[in-house]
Amino acid sequence: MNNNDVMSSRVEVLKDSVPLSGNAFSVVAIIPGKRQSGKLYAFKIYGQSAKLGDAEKIAQSFSAQEPYVDIIIVENGHWAPLDFSPEDIENQKHPDQFLEQLVNGRKAEHERGHLEWERSLAERREAVKRDYTTEGQQALQAAKESCISVLRKINETKPLYAQSKQDLESLFRRYQEDYTAEEKQAAENAIGAE
Repeated sequence: MNNNDVMSSRVEVLKDSVPLSGNAFSVVAIIPGKRQSGKLYAFKIYGQSAKLGDAEKIAQSFSAQEPYVDIIIVENGHWAPLDFSPEDIENQKHPDQFLEQLVNGRKAEHERGHLEWERSLAERREAVKRDYTTEGQQALQAAKESCISVLRKINETKPLYAQSKQDLESLFRRYQEDYTAEEKQAAENAIGAE
């Protein structure tokens, strides 16, 4: 995880510091409150190392012992977020090779989806800008509806029209047969007065 990027985008007043010990990396587990029944956050420090490779070995060792805990490597002296998304962590490693491929594949898919969403959003913004110009309004008015669309509307409307025609004929027959001339005249006067 690039802690500097994550934290600098959230809090710009926090500054990194030089670690006091010769160890540059710490291996920790952070359990956000949302994963627990309570709201309490928890963390555990497994160990420290001067080299990233040694820190990765420590993390692998403890990952095998506690497979349901996210163990991460953080740089000493740098701010690290407590509430992170799995997509924010770079170079994820898991004891189970299948799980590692699954997580990294999910991360790649998430990134592709995000890029597609950004592209789609940009296209929609441009379309909205274009549609509100005079030229865009003229283009929308001049645009011809597709033949397929018109045929679908016809096919969807036919049964509705047929049913409405039957309903109208039934109502008209009932009006003619069930009511006297005086009742019809009174109804027509009442409707005309509305």
